[in-house]
Order: sequence, then C-alpha cells, then structure tokens
Amino acid sequence: MVRIFTLCFLFTYSVLGFSQATFTDNYQKLRQDYSSYEKALHDNRDLFSNYQKVIRAWREIVDETFDFLPSRIMFQDAGEEKEHFNNYMELLLKYSELRSQYIRKITYKTDSSVFEISPEFLWDLKRELQLVPLKWVAIISLKINFILNNLSSGFKGIKTLVVDIFILIIVILIPLFLWRLSIRLLSGLRKLRSTFTRKSYVDENYYIYSELIKFSIEYLPWIVAILSLDMVIKLLQHSNFKELSIFIPYVEYYLYFRVFQKVFTQSLMRVSFFRQREEALKIKQKAENNGRKLSLIIFISISFLYAVESVVSQGLSYIIFENLFIFGITVFLFYLASDWKEDLAAKVEEMKIKYVSPFLSKILLQKRYFFLCLPVLLSLVVFNALSYIFQWSERFDFVKRITAQIFKKKLESSEFFTESELQALPENYTSYFDLSVDNDLSLLVDSERGYFTEMEHSVQQWLDDKTEDNSLVVVGEKGIGKTTLLWRLSQSFKDKCRVITAPVPSERLLNQKDMYGFVGKLFDIEMSESLLPLLKADKDMPKTLLLVDETQNTFLAKVGGFEGFKSLLEIINARLENIFFVFSFNTYSWSYLSSILANNQSFRKVLKLDPWTDRDIKNLIMQRHEKTDYGLSFLDILRATKGNFEMESLELVEDQFFRLLWEQSLGNPKVSLSMWLSSLKYGGGKIFRVGLPHDDEIKFLNELVDNTLFIYAAITRHENLSVKDIMEITDLPEGVVRYSIKLGMDNEILVKNQKSTFSVNTRFHHSIIGYLKKKNLVYA
Repeated sequence: MVRIFTLCFLFTYSVLGFSQATFTDNYQKLRQDYSSYEKALHDNRDLFSNYQKVIRAWREIVDETFDFLPSRIMFQDAGEEKEHFNNYMELLLKYSELRSQYIRKITYKTDSSVFEISPEFLWDLKRELQLVPLKWVAIISLKINFILNNLSSGFKGIKTLVVDIFILIIVILIPLFLWRLSIRLLSGLRKLRSTFTRKSYVDENYYIYSELIKFSIEYLPWIVAILSLDMVIKLLQHSNFKELSIFIPYVEYYLYFRVFQKVFTQSLMRVSFFRQREEALKIKQKAENNGRKLSLIIFISISFLYAVESVVSQGLSYIIFENLFIFGITVFLFYLASDWKEDLAAKVEEMKIKYVSPFLSKILLQKRYFFLCLPVLLSLVVFNALSYIFQWSERFDFVKRITAQIFKKKLESSEFFTESELQALPENYTSYFDLSVDNDLSLLVDSERGYFTEMEHSVQQWLDDKTEDNSLVVVGEKGIGKTTLLWRLSQSFKDKCRVITAPVPSERLLNQKDMYGFVGKLFDIEMSESLLPLLKADKDMPKTLLLVDETQNTFLAKVGGFEGFKSLLEIINARLENIFFVFSFNTYSWSYLSSILANNQSFRKVLKLDPWTDRDIKNLIMQRHEKTDYGLSFLDILRATKGNFEMESLELVEDQFFRLLWEQSLGNPKVSLSMWLSSLKYGGGKIFRVGLPHDDEIKFLNELVDNTLFIYAAITRHENLSVKDIMEITDLPEGVVRYSIKLGMDNEILVKNQKSTFSVNTRFHHSIIGYLKKKNLVYA
C-alpha cells in the first residue's frame, strides 16, 4: 500500500512537471501581491475587483497545493520538506484569511454577489472542502517522513527522535495525571464540604464555602482537563511535533461539550415540575437524553467549522455551513422545547403570576402554539439562573440592606398602615421585651457569631492551666449585648470557680485611690495606696473570675481624667495568677482610649462584637413572643406587597419584615426590640397586627449649634455623663450644658439615668451616632 501511495504521488509529480525554480518564483510573486491586496482592503478601494484578484491568487495556491505539495512532502529531505510545507501553509492561510475578510466586507455592504451560484462558486466550495483533509494528511505525512529521516540519520537522528517522543509521552500523560489527581482531590473536597455544612448552622459564611465546594466537585475534573490542554500546547511548541497542536482544540470542544451537557441537563431539571421521586427520575433521564443530543449536535458543528476555518478561514463553505448549523440547531431547540410542553405548562402554573400563568399554561398545551415553548423554556432558564444568583447574593449584608429598603418603600406606599386610635400594647406583653437582663435563660439567644462560646473557651483554657492569658475585653456599642454576655459567663462558671460581678459606678473612678479602693472592696482587702495587698492575697485565693461591666466609667476626656484607667492597666499587668479579668467597653470609648493610650497592648484578648444577623434578630424577638399567649398577623404587609395568602408567601413576608427590622436597627438587638414594639398595632383581643417598624428621622439635628453637638458627642463617647462631667469635658458654661440636655430630653433623644446621668435614647441611637460621624465628632 505504501508503494502504491508513493507511485501515485510520483506519477502526479512527473506528469505535472513542476520544477523547483517555477514553484519558488511563483511563491515570491504571490507574497508580494498579498501586501497590495491587504492595503486595498483597509483603504476600501475597488473591493470587488480586488476580491477577484485575491480569489484567483487563492485558487492558484490551492491548485498548486493539490498538485505539488504532497509529492514534495514525501520525497524531499526533512529540512527542505518542512520549509516548503511551512511556507505553503503560511501563504495559504494568509490568502484564506484575506479572502474571508473581503467576503465579510462585501456582504456587509449588502452585496451578495459572492454567493451567486456559478461553476466557479461550486469549484471554490470543492477546493475548500478538499483542503481540510489535505492539511491533516500533510501533517501526518510530514511527521512520518520526519521519523523515517531521523531513523536513517544514525545516532544523532535517533537521539533527536527519542527526545521528541519523550516530550510527546509527557504531553499525553500530563492530562491523565491531572485527571487522576482531580479525582483524588474530589474525595477530600467531599469530606470538607460535609464539615462546612455542619458548621454552616453556626456561621453562615461556611454555607458559602460549602456551595463553592459543591460547584467544584461537579466541574473540577473538567476545568482541570481544559487547563491542562494549555500546558500541552506550550510543551508541543518546544518539540518537533508542534503541528499536532492543531488537533487539541477538538479535545477542548469535547470537554466543553460534556460541561454544556451537564449544565443544560440541570437547567431542564430546574424548569420541570414534579412531586414524586419516580417522576424526578424519569424527568432526569429525559433531560440527560435531550442534553446529550443537543450537546452532540453543537460539538459536531463547532468541530467541523473549526476544521474548515483552520485551513481556509471563514470562507464560502464556512459561512454556508455556519448558517446551516444555526438553522438546524434552532429547529432542534424548537422540537426539544415542544417535547417539554407539559412540564413547562405545569411550571408556569406553579409560579402563579396573576393573569399570565392561567392563560400561558393553557395555550402551551395546544399544538398550534408549539413555537411558544422555546421562548418560555429560555425565559424560565434565565429566570431560574437569576433567582439562584439573587438567593446566593442575599447572604451578603449589602444585598440584604438593598432588598430591605425596597421592601420598605413598597410598604410605605401602601394604604394599610394609616390606621389610628389603636390601643397601647398590654404590659403583660411588653414586659417580655424588657431590655434589662432576665434570669430566664430561655429568653436568651446565641448569636451566630459565637462570641459567648469564644469567651467561655478563653476562661476555661485559663482554668485548665493551658494558658497564662488572664484578661479579656468585650467591646461593643450600647445595646449589643455586652452585659448579657458577662451575666451568662457568670452563670456558666459559678460552679467551677469563684465569680465576682460588679459594674463600674456611674460616679466614675478617675484616680488611683478610687480604682484601687474599688478593686480592694471586691476582694475584701485594703489596697487604696498600693497593689501589694492584692499581690499577696492572690497567692492564697482560689481561682476567681472577675467580671467588670461599664468599664468606660474609668476615664473622663479631660486633662488628668485618665488616671483611673491607667491604674486599671497597672492592675491587669500585675503578676496575678488566680484572677481572670473580663471587662466591657463601649465601642466609642474604646476607640477613643485606643487612640490616646494604645491600650490594646495591655489586654491579652480583645473581642469586638459585630452587629447581629437578621436571623439572630428574628430568633431574639420570636423567642420572647412565643412566651406570651398573643398571636401575630402579617396580613396587612401581605396585602401591601400584593402577595397571595398561602403559607409560602406568609413565610416570605415574615422573613422580609425581620430583614427590614434588622436593617433599620443595624443589627443592634436592643434597638430591634424597641422597633419591634413600635411596629405592632393592637386593637384589643389576642392578636397583634404587624406594620412598619418605627424609624424616626431626627431632622432638628441640622438646626443645632456646634456646642450642643459637642455635648451629644461627649455623651456618646462616654455612654453616660452628668452635667458636671459634661462641663469639665467641654469647658462650656452650665447654662449651655443644661439647655442642650433639656433640648435633647424634650425631643426624646436623651434619657436620664439613675444618679442624674444622661445617655442617648435607644430609639434614636443610630440616627444620632450616624449624624455625629458625618460631622467627624465621634469615631469607631
């Protein structure tokens, strides 16, 4: 067979009688003409006449390729044959690309004369289709001849051949190795996903990680295989087999075909409607069958078009077959969609879109409206994809805030929240929402952040002598739950060690004597002048957990007002082995002290409390509500959002409401409890109607003078202050201070505490702080 193949090429070569000189001269002339044709294309000069010249030159190259190139490949030495092959292929590809550019530009100007049926047109199609296999045959023949020449060249040729074959083997093994590696990696990812799924019940971030791993498990082997092909191409470029890289895109297309098949099958499953497992299995089998057929059609089409384009660029045959494939795929899609008309009708009806669902689900089942199935199918696929993206993005707080504001605007424009003359909420209900710490542990909620667990672990490590760190600071804004955490910690360790709980008095501990006296009183020792009594007592005392709340009362922002806090730092840094200190600080007090005294270096661990999640806020409220015998009605909100009265809609409305409550309270539990009570409407009986949470805008703040704002900023920074304290901090006259406080009390933005100190009203907490931040009067 090899001899017959050789004789045929020799006969063709001898009959045509091409000489090396004739071939070289013609090649040089065609290269020179190419530059002028290319320039004419860019200048838009005589497009059609220049196209005729280009196509004549292209035909000449193609005809010479058929007649001349095969014999040159088979019967020249390795170096010469490779040079002629590369030169011819380069020139052929250049003219093919230039020809396709002329065709596109001419047809763009609505001139379809290049596609008129004629003998020349048909011969050009034949030339293009004959060129496609010729290039493959030429590459394979070239490689066979290269191997034979190296085998006959002695040791040097064999050495070159062995190196190239070794590289080729590595090229083949790399994808296989990476595939096997990805399979092993999948096993580890499945175990990791199982771990993250369990942790997601505590921290929602783990759910995101779990979903990402789930995606990786499904597509990782295919992604690895696709990426490995790029490595294969780079390795081939450094060997004598680089021409073989023309076959790699077909492998890539196959991998994309498998990925597309999986995605398409999953998309069909999502638009299907089924209730039982047996139905789901049938639909899955049907979806996989349809996905395989469509993917195979697309794979064959793209592969064929690539084979044509790689030789003759986007010429006549490429454009014709491209349009044929697009038409064929479109027809198949209409057929495929009509095969799913029952599922589409059921899915549309399930969506319950007013007026649209009943009408559309009915006509989809009629044969004459089969053409509507494909638009509906594509719309459902896009809708499901957007819904999935939206649901996934809702795990991020900024998306939640946006949806909460949209929900709020919708409610505000409704007429269902304008009723008046409602009764005050019963005291036996509001008592469960008392903002002070309750002895009922069932009313307490563990935040998803896991702060209490972290605090408990730190103390337990110290009790077990696994660490020498004996101080912990809890930092958070007013109402975030600092006092509750300290109380829970005392309950957790009251049977394990001695527990002492004491808040710093509102009169403040502003010097060393007061601070030492305060601590000495807690331990029942005299130490107003020195730390020595505490150091001696520490040696004999049992393990003691000291919980100090309101620690911001140890300083006053004035000259000489930090001595009490500095004395506290001295106590913490003393060598005490049997005392574990836990302190709570207001966020703004802590930020101020950190910038003044760099106090972070003195405390062993600082735990900063972030805002609660929307789920935490909902759990906090509903856990207290369920202790009462009152019911809730979200019907006003349901009517305002124009939802239906099914259970799923009610649950969605409830979730949206608590997200709005979370957004307005900025995740502060104390503020959210207050807003919850403000959202309830009571007309008697045992049912509360839920409306909009109270959200006051403090417009009068824009009218306040700077001195008043300085006073409010000082109160925010210290959490609570007396008139005397304010005067010392701001150096303002008593009349100005008392007027500003009266103004705040009259507008309910300030409240009076015990022992004549004043603090910001919880109801307006974030509004005031947000305004003061804009004025750069407080920092956090």
